[in-house]
Amino acid sequence: MKKLQLSFLAIVAVTLLAMGNPVIAADYPSYTLHVPSGWKDNKGLGRDMLRQITDPGNNSMIEVYYGKESPDTLMVLADQWEAAAKGRGIPYMTDRNSSGFHDYPGTGVRALKREYSGRQNNIALGCQIYFMKYDGFTVVVVGVYPLDYPDYREPLLHALASFRPGTGSPGGAVERRASSYAAVDLVVALEGASNLEPAFNVKMPDTWRASLASSSSVKIENPDIKYNFLGVDLSYAENACGDEKTYLELLGNNLSEQFAMQFAGFELGEMRVSQKGGKPVLLYSFKYSIPGTENVRGSATQWNFFVEDRFLVTLFYTAPEFSSASFQGEILSEVFASFELRPAWGSFADGLTAYFSGDYRKSEILLKESLETEKNDTWLWYFTGLSVQAVHGLDQLAFSSECFAKSATVDPGNIKALNQLAACFMVIKDFEQAHAILNDALQIDPLDEETLLNRTKLFLQEKNGDQALATVTTLLSTHPDNEEALMIRDKLVQLKESAL
Repeated sequence: MKKLQLSFLAIVAVTLLAMGNPVIAADYPSYTLHVPSGWKDNKGLGRDMLRQITDPGNNSMIEVYYGKESPDTLMVLADQWEAAAKGRGIPYMTDRNSSGFHDYPGTGVRALKREYSGRQNNIALGCQIYFMKYDGFTVVVVGVYPLDYPDYREPLLHALASFRPGTGSPGGAVERRASSYAAVDLVVALEGASNLEPAFNVKMPDTWRASLASSSSVKIENPDIKYNFLGVDLSYAENACGDEKTYLELLGNNLSEQFAMQFAGFELGEMRVSQKGGKPVLLYSFKYSIPGTENVRGSATQWNFFVEDRFLVTLFYTAPEFSSASFQGEILSEVFASFELRPAWGSFADGLTAYFSGDYRKSEILLKESLETEKNDTWLWYFTGLSVQAVHGLDQLAFSSECFAKSATVDPGNIKALNQLAACFMVIKDFEQAHAILNDALQIDPLDEETLLNRTKLFLQEKNGDQALATVTTLLSTHPDNEEALMIRDKLVQLKESAL
């Protein structure tokens, strides 16, 4: 990747924040900010630049500026900053994409957030800027990153999301991390412990033990306290709606029913969706009776949030009630702020984005790239098969059917994969195998719409009109608005009546 020249951002800031009475060198605004592992962290840069954080190749950058609190509104300051940037031809601020206020929970600080985009050296750039006032200062936090390179984009966005004003030492001299334990990367803790590669990385207590149930499911245990652990899971949210907040609210309602059946002595605590790090997060807590103990109560907290639009992250922390307060808030906050997808799953996410935008060739390339290191996710295999079909049609039927078969092997309950696999056998007229696969799908859900429709089509291919009519009638009894099913039923009824 080409190296980007980002250092000229300071030219804009000096004209805006160094106005008025000078700030004494020892006076700095307080804040905390998580620094991505391996990135360069420069402090004390002079004048109004408080800090600069860059990746090793200088492809992404965060800069923190400060000055004496201005009497101007945040909107006026942002407009001045934007005008100065455009006057100097700053490439990553060519187009303003959004502007709105952002609250930092628990701090009382409100920031004006603006997002920009542009190009330099044929590389698409993104920029996020936060303008805020607190502690008698005006503070501006800027992040610049290449839009199409997740290895540089995602760590920077996570770092921006971790920024908290007025909650740390002056000048943010230390990284944001939990105060009562030393943190270590999950990938470091797992080295040599598993043949699987984790789908993500987080910061975890260095004295705790990590184990992988799968590449997308990690258990992090406290060796000193029984029943004290954190589960971190990543999953593709197949039925996620466009409104993340609504999806999370519905998820919270479903959790109550699920946990009431799963945990003896279930007692709901808190259930709400709040903004954390610029994104909606489901905060869910409850108490329960720990199995195998006498009257020992457990306290559990679950956080859910989205990364890359379609991936749902679940953080599930639990401990005996008497000990849960020690680490719960710190660990959840640290893991939340440090969560980042590993490269294979970054390609998976970008491949899904390409697929749903209709760029099937790009999707095929990215998903196959992800498969080079990640072979145990049902949805990765499923969407690889769909992308191959969209690009090559029947020319690569053997490979796409293999993808659907592996998807169903990883998760035998994936009805969509079973239906696609059955459709492949219908193409080559192996009706017996297609029936067997669809029967497996019906064992999971006897009234699944897609399965009943495919079974109807299978009976039609076999010229079995009576069974086709019976099946499509069952389908319409639960899905009366399925237009294709209505058309098939009407045609079958017409043919049956004309034969009498």
